Amino acid sequence: MCNFFSFVVAKTGDIFYLNKEQRQSIPERDSADSHAYICSFYNLNEDKVNKYDYLKKLEEDHIVFKVDKTLQSKIDYFVKNINLKELVYNSESAYYYCFYKDDPEVRKLITDSKWAYLYCLNNKDNPKVRKLITDSKWAYYYCLNKKDDPKVRKYITDSDWAYEYCHFIKEDPEVRKYVKE
Repeated sequence: MCNFFSFVVAKTGDIFYLNKEQRQSIPERDSADSHAYICSFYNLNEDKVNKYDYLKKLEEDHIVFKVDKTLQSKIDYFVKNINLKELVYNSESAYYYCFYKDDPEVRKLITDSKWAYLYCLNNKDNPKVRKLITDSKWAYYYCLNKKDDPKVRKYITDSDWAYEYCHFIKEDPEVRKYVKE
């Protein structure tokens, strides 16, 4: 899964995750919630730790050793007391946090077209977020999966996505003009 929020637990009972400052410092191509990245960051053997994801509830991603009651209590305490809002650092983490708890302050951090599209699709079709769907691909998907909105459709300017729109949604001369034959 490896979506916001992920952590790993060593057999010693130590819990490892990336805090906000660490998250902000990693290259954009990497994910702060990749179990592999967390293990690499802390020099842990990925095959010897238990991997967890937490957003609305604790989920076991991959368990390699048995968790006794004491360790489970420690994990439960950690999850109960982690402030996920403090870990939001980019558009993707803001989307996932808002999926957990829609917070207007955090929602402002959704600035990327993809995450704006997913927010409008899966959370609430919020006009302030919808106006951020400006990438041709995500505009196409919004028109396909949510609503064929002219304000979003105008961003379908890439030839491939314009073709897909005219082929799968409707023939529109304004979109068709972007299709390169």
